[in-house]
Amino acid sequence: MGIPLRTLVTVCLLILAPMASAIDRAVCRNEATVLRALTAEVTRLEKVQQTLNQLANDTLPSGVDVASLFDEKNALFARSNSLRKDTEWPGQLSCVELQEEYQAQLKDLGWLQQDLSKRRDRWLQMSSGLRRALAELSHSRQELRSLYDELQQALNAAGYEVDLADTPVGAVQAQQRIMRLKILRLLTRLTENATEDSISELISLYQYAIENPLVIGQFDASQIAQLPDNVTELGLHYLAKARLDALNLRYLLNSIRAWVWQEHTGLFLDTVLERGGLQQLLLIETHALQFRLYELQEDISLEVETRSRSTHPTRELITATLSYLLGGVALLALALISRKLAEFLLRLNEQISRQLKGRRTLTNLHRVVHGLAVLAPWVVGWVGVILLTNAYIEYHVYFLLITIPFARMYIFYGVCKLVGEWLQVRIAQQAGVYLSNEQSQSLTRNVRLSAINMVLPLLAMDLIATIIGPSLLLLISLLVVIAALYFSSSLLLSRRRSDLIAAVQSVLPESLDATAERLLSGILFWIFAPLQLLVLLPGFAAAFFHRLLIDFDWYRKISARWFKMRVGTQEDDSEESRQIVEDYRSWFIRDDNDLPYIESGLYTALRKPLDRWLNEKSDENALLVTGERGIGKSRSLHKLKKVLQEENAQLKVIYANVPAKTCAPEQVLTLVGDCLQTDLSEGPGALVHADESREPTVIMLDNAQNFFLSRVGSLQGWQTLLSLTNTRISNVYWIISINNQSWAYLSNVFGRDYQFRNVLRAKPWTQNDIRSLILSRNHLSGFKLQYDEVLLSTRGPEAGNIRNAEQRYFSLLWDACHGNPMLALRLWLTSIRTAGETVTAGLPAEPGSISADKLGGNSLFVYAAIATHENLTTSEIVAATSLPESVVRFALKTAFDAGFLMRSEDGRYRLVPQWYHTITNLLARKNLLNE
Repeated sequence: MGIPLRTLVTVCLLILAPMASAIDRAVCRNEATVLRALTAEVTRLEKVQQTLNQLANDTLPSGVDVASLFDEKNALFARSNSLRKDTEWPGQLSCVELQEEYQAQLKDLGWLQQDLSKRRDRWLQMSSGLRRALAELSHSRQELRSLYDELQQALNAAGYEVDLADTPVGAVQAQQRIMRLKILRLLTRLTENATEDSISELISLYQYAIENPLVIGQFDASQIAQLPDNVTELGLHYLAKARLDALNLRYLLNSIRAWVWQEHTGLFLDTVLERGGLQQLLLIETHALQFRLYELQEDISLEVETRSRSTHPTRELITATLSYLLGGVALLALALISRKLAEFLLRLNEQISRQLKGRRTLTNLHRVVHGLAVLAPWVVGWVGVILLTNAYIEYHVYFLLITIPFARMYIFYGVCKLVGEWLQVRIAQQAGVYLSNEQSQSLTRNVRLSAINMVLPLLAMDLIATIIGPSLLLLISLLVVIAALYFSSSLLLSRRRSDLIAAVQSVLPESLDATAERLLSGILFWIFAPLQLLVLLPGFAAAFFHRLLIDFDWYRKISARWFKMRVGTQEDDSEESRQIVEDYRSWFIRDDNDLPYIESGLYTALRKPLDRWLNEKSDENALLVTGERGIGKSRSLHKLKKVLQEENAQLKVIYANVPAKTCAPEQVLTLVGDCLQTDLSEGPGALVHADESREPTVIMLDNAQNFFLSRVGSLQGWQTLLSLTNTRISNVYWIISINNQSWAYLSNVFGRDYQFRNVLRAKPWTQNDIRSLILSRNHLSGFKLQYDEVLLSTRGPEAGNIRNAEQRYFSLLWDACHGNPMLALRLWLTSIRTAGETVTAGLPAEPGSISADKLGGNSLFVYAAIATHENLTTSEIVAATSLPESVVRFALKTAFDAGFLMRSEDGRYRLVPQWYHTITNLLARKNLLNE
């Protein structure tokens, strides 16, 4: 008979019950650990809360620093702060027995976190001065309480059954504790929500403090002297500490008042006006000065008393004397160091100027160093004064603290003097007036007087800010300082009224000249003169940065384009105005080696790899030079050939201009063989056989773009040249010069890295190089150079300045020619006119723009072929483009009509230099060029 199902289930449950009970116990043990951790955390937070409650109830134990209590690095608070950073606690536990206690602890944890976070936020909401005052008060209270307990113990030890709580001493202790509690509770209300009632209570407490300056009127030192002899000294010390504690209470009240004024100005004013008006407010603020003076007096008295009670009073006196002596010496040393620093920086500036001479981009560095040399003493002095202030406080050298505001004002006086002198000089320069020594000395006296008028109100404001803090008096003093600044500026500018008028007129449009003169005359001058600085200072700043950046090419380009936008087209472009005598023109269209050579850096770059080969430091014997047409490749090669022949008579230097079009292999071998005087009909092998008997030779092949034509079967000439240059020989050095567009095409055909390992790209010329090129040829012509009125400023200190006109012109020319010397020469001829023996330079003329749609698609292929090969005949264009001859001729006629294509005497077509960048940029946008 089978077992009933119910019986079977019962048996299974009886077997599994102990196992389930064991699992539950294990879970509870694990979760009990979590509960203990949570309970420990709640306990720690409760300790933090208890400490904060003690602070609010004025029962904070000794040794607790209030300043660090709310710091995140504080050991107690850091734990509570860590819980705010999303520390995860389980929402509930699986163990039923622990669930209720866990939920209670979790609820307490959340409440404690919220409460502590709120208290810390209130603390951080206070100003730094208020937090510092609270910390000082707490420290003072702890010392006073310690002295109170010590005094009570001393009386008991002497056999007197006296309870200090029933004496005037206890009354003072209790009264000041009551006042502390009132202030702390009021501060809590103010930080939570400032209202008229809380502010009114603050004013009442403040008035009470004014009426009872020290709250120690119940007894004096004579009553303390009636105590037993062995406790009299301790009682006097307690009295001094009690006075200091009372002052700290009042200083805290003033800090609260300053903070409330700063955070709730409107509400504070409304409350004060209802209680007594502005007179009452000013009375409250002025008493803060009285509190500060009392505090300084008590600090000094307490310091003297403490030292007199020392076991070694003589040593204490010597130490104090040395502290004051060292403090004074430190102040004098600071002044000496500041002065010597200025002299050192000025000498350093001179050395930098000498070392940077000739280095164009760094020549303005000495201006920055000179400015630092002038300002450095005052900056160092300001930092030194801050350090000395901290040192005086730390070492209790209180009397020397009186010198700090005056030291700060002396520094400010020096800075004001510097600014005033700079302003006077800049205004004179802007007006085009140069000051004599007597005028400079007169201006210096005027600057000193203006600086003094500025410093005195500022000194008063500094004292008010230090002693009283944010207040109505500080606001009034700020307005006085602004008025003093305005008056001092007017006084400073009044001595050079005519210069100021001229300087302002040079900046403003000419139509406002009469208005400026009227506003700066008579009594109106004192009202409107300082306002003119708003007009002049941006101009001074712009002029400074212009002088600082003018040696950088990118800035010159921007400056030139901005000038051209401003002047527009103001020149007469008629044919008569552009008449140039042929004697002068010939100096700029000639291209022979007798003309002055301008080193743009290409020659130096050519020498580096060549010299390594000549000195047997490198086996690399081939160099390709690429660049735009007219960039100076050929001229640099001629210069290199001349110098090499002068330096080394045994070195054979050969220059060859590749004829157009030398595309057949036989033509290439013949050309190179004639240069080397070697039969190369057998190819590169013949070059190797003759290498041992050959003298060291440098062969220069110029215009190598003539070695190819972009069509099938016309690239063998370039391939033949590559087979020669890649032949391993020891006594031949190849220099191949080619147009940049041709090299870009060949690089795409053959690969850039499989032709020449050494490739030198000719860089655009700098503005100074272009200037030297033009002016050297103009000098050889014998013509006198002048500049058109459009390049001469008509207003301001630069009016009629030839140097500025020259700088402006060559910035325009350099921007227009893109650093290409051949184009610069052409543009020079388009921008000048001659009259007798004088050349007048105007704005460089640039070609206009051409629409691609206007030229037509097939025509663009023709122009791209010409740009790629640098020069082509009509038949070569047809071969390179595979276009019908009629289409090619139409494209050539269109280009001639537009003026951007020219035909040489040998029937070859080239782009006109002035149009080169316009056309190549157009073709590049259409992806018809390889570069």
